[in-house]
Amino acid sequence: MIKKLTWWELAICLGVVVCVALLVLPVLSRTNRQRHLNSCQYNLMQMGMAFKMYANESPKEMYPPRSPIPGNWTVDATCLYPDYLHDLRLLVCPGSPLATPDTFTLRKNFEHPGAAVGQPHPDCVSSRFYIYLGHIIPHEKVALALYEAAQETPPELLTNLDVEVKVLGHNSLRDKMSGSPIMWDRIPEAEDTFPHGTPGINVLHMDGSVVFVEYNAYNTPNNFPATYICAETFCRDVPRLSVDCY
Repeated sequence: MIKKLTWWELAICLGVVVCVALLVLPVLSRTNRQRHLNSCQYNLMQMGMAFKMYANESPKEMYPPRSPIPGNWTVDATCLYPDYLHDLRLLVCPGSPLATPDTFTLRKNFEHPGAAVGQPHPDCVSSRFYIYLGHIIPHEKVALALYEAAQETPPELLTNLDVEVKVLGHNSLRDKMSGSPIMWDRIPEAEDTFPHGTPGINVLHMDGSVVFVEYNAYNTPNNFPATYICAETFCRDVPRLSVDCY
């Protein structure tokens, strides 16, 4: 005969379950965030390798250009895919709330006749996850000069000379090009939507290293790209993608 539990025995069991859940869930949440952080850093390191392979075969060893799509501050994926970048999903931050299974998928082919609908397409790659400027930007003032110049000049015609500005210590910064940031997480508008929990972004540098940098709206200009100005310029533009991507 099975003994029925009394109400207080049930209450104790329920209390134990709740206590265990309160202890385990935060650990699982931290583990999940760490997994997404590692995946994001892996993606950026793979992008760094793709950039270097492209540069090794390009004239003057130049990195790939920025996307020609207005407001799309990311790499021109048509230059990388599929020869240097085999999977467009590497340009999706796995921890972002905007990430979906069909991100960057071609949904129609009105402007892409013959293209496979339902498959990832380089023309649908956007800067919703990672920012890439196509220039060596060591300082916030140089970034603002680039943004202003880009409003009137197509990416393929925009040279480093077009965005040169005088910045205190700029020459010494240029001497450390290997540590210059080239791609990083898009900074969200709300602090509670940062893809890795803690306010901060992963930054890929030209030497191939990926570093997590804490973000604060009061970071100094030398903390670029983890600055308020960077967030309010490059990270707030809306890419004007093809209608086939929606």
